[in-house]
Amino acid sequence: MKEPKTIFKMFRLTILIVSINGLLSSLPFIATMFAYGIGDNEIMALYFPSYVVLGIATVINLFKWKIGYYLTIISALICSLLLIKDVGYFLIFEPNNYILYLILFLPFILFLSLIPITVVYLTSNYHKNKLIAMSSIFFAFGIFSYTIIDRYNQSFNDLIFIEANISDEGIISLNCRPGFGDSRNFSIKTKSNNLEADIKNYGKFYKGDYFLDNTKVLTHFRFSKLKSITLVKFGNHTLANQFTWTKSELIGNTDFLKP
Repeated sequence: MKEPKTIFKMFRLTILIVSINGLLSSLPFIATMFAYGIGDNEIMALYFPSYVVLGIATVINLFKWKIGYYLTIISALICSLLLIKDVGYFLIFEPNNYILYLILFLPFILFLSLIPITVVYLTSNYHKNKLIAMSSIFFAFGIFSYTIIDRYNQSFNDLIFIEANISDEGIISLNCRPGFGDSRNFSIKTKSNNLEADIKNYGKFYKGDYFLDNTKVLTHFRFSKLKSITLVKFGNHTLANQFTWTKSELIGNTDFLKP
């Protein structure tokens, strides 16, 4: 059996190695944030400060000060939580993008593993250390599981171009494309007096058809499978009555709706 001091040294070394590798593997992600910004996800602004704190904690840990290990847990937890959305998207929609395993998935796993490793190290002398250790492991596993479970029911905003035709019988044919000149499309056939009125009010009429630019739709996914879409706005005009169609009602190529 190894001496307690030897075990402590192994844990300290493991924490140091995992921290350094987490910091280094995160550099491309940090560079991407500075180059392209954080978009609408404003909470990601916390990622870089947490990353800096983890770097400081790693230096402090060299001196074996407990404050460094507490900072390691806090910063690793924040970084892990902030990456949940991006990692979940990657695992569901981009699993074949192998570069993301290095610059996104690897940092996430390293940060996540720091939590139970550091907790075990700090609580090794407590009489309930086994319970605390198992709890921290299950907690980290729960965060990882949530990245996938969270994708069970997700909705995304998208903008598309619609060319609408209304027959004399009131049948509405919607030809939906990513943009005006794009060949990818799917069609919807429906009948609604409210939708007909909205199309005539907000569409640009040309040679028997109505053109609707910047049409906002909500796409509803269960994991990577499109379940339905909801028509929300024509340009800047929010529809009083929103219209939803299931995937089976969309005839044609819907791949461009993937977020």
